[in-house]
Amino acid sequence: MRSLALLLLLCLCLPAQARDVQSELAQLKKERQQLALERQAMESRLGDLNRQLRKLDRQWVKARQALQKVEEAQARLQRTVKELRQRMAKLKQRVALLQQRMQQEAALVWQRAGREPGWLEVLAGIPVTEIPHRRYMLNALIQRQEADRQALQQSVQALILVEQELQQQQQVLAGVKKQKAQAEAMARAKLKAKRRLTQAVRRDVRLKKARDATLALQQKGLQKLLERIAAQAAARRKAARQAAKRSGRQLPVSSYSIKGHIRRHKGKLPWPIRGRLVAHYGARLDRNRPKLRGVLIAPASLRGKGRQVHAIADGVVRYADWFGGFGLMMIVEHSDGVMSIYAHNDRLYKSIGDRVAAGDVISDAGATGWVEHTRLYFEMRDRGKTTNPERWCRG
Repeated sequence: MRSLALLLLLCLCLPAQARDVQSELAQLKKERQQLALERQAMESRLGDLNRQLRKLDRQWVKARQALQKVEEAQARLQRTVKELRQRMAKLKQRVALLQQRMQQEAALVWQRAGREPGWLEVLAGIPVTEIPHRRYMLNALIQRQEADRQALQQSVQALILVEQELQQQQQVLAGVKKQKAQAEAMARAKLKAKRRLTQAVRRDVRLKKARDATLALQQKGLQKLLERIAAQAAARRKAARQAAKRSGRQLPVSSYSIKGHIRRHKGKLPWPIRGRLVAHYGARLDRNRPKLRGVLIAPASLRGKGRQVHAIADGVVRYADWFGGFGLMMIVEHSDGVMSIYAHNDRLYKSIGDRVAAGDVISDAGATGWVEHTRLYFEMRDRGKTTNPERWCRG
């Protein structure tokens, strides 16, 4: 009891803005738990086909992430090898220049003495004692070249170390290349297993009906999810305004604040990914499937950053998880009751409650859900209603 009273006293002593943030974090935790329960309840109603799809998606995502880690390690090693080779080339050049300069200085000494520079073999390691008649000239030359000799020795030692490190890194890189080949084979196998399921669905009338019914149910589930997210956002804004009015202070800047007015940029917003539209708003991918309420985009490139998905505007992440036929899905709430949905991802880089700025990388386009190839499903909602993304994004 004493500890509880102390905790309550501490909360009362906290600044109003800190209490606002704490209450928002508690609300956010509650929302996460509620979303997880609702998703589980929906999935339990969808049957074996949906569970099989989710299992294959999880295996595919795991294989893709393993491959991505190996590719990142390979890229780092390749950069290291490149830098080592550049350093080695510079060191070799420095060694050659030092040797050339020392030989030229020795030649000049002998030319001034009126003799031929026949003792240059000394630089190749012949002891000075074998040519005693030239010792007095060598002493003078050695004093002049001491700094060059030290620099030459240091450069040669550094070159030896760089060559050794390069050899080690090349061995590591060879091992990573083998790992990459294995990871690629695993990813191909998992994607092939998923494609077998989609092909079986296309061939089997009963499975096809089950999938179409599942997608229709999930579309309704998404609609309810978006409506609830919008209602929660409105309730939060209302509660924050009332609290600010009662206390006579300004509305606090919090994790729920969203900068910018997205409507001002309608028709000028960037697309979330570079690529081509393979299915437009309102299209049907199959005769019995519901019409698309968004667009389907094929990335222009599957290499490097080509699969990266960017937030179209400032906002707050309201959902980030697997959602049936949509695969790994993210919902971002923007200002003025506008939301954007990104689905079929292989990887999500943001979590519920995270703030995102326009242009932030939020996910990687992938092949989760009911797609066979790498795609991004992109949908926009305006005050709960679907709207054509082509009216919002430029070009």
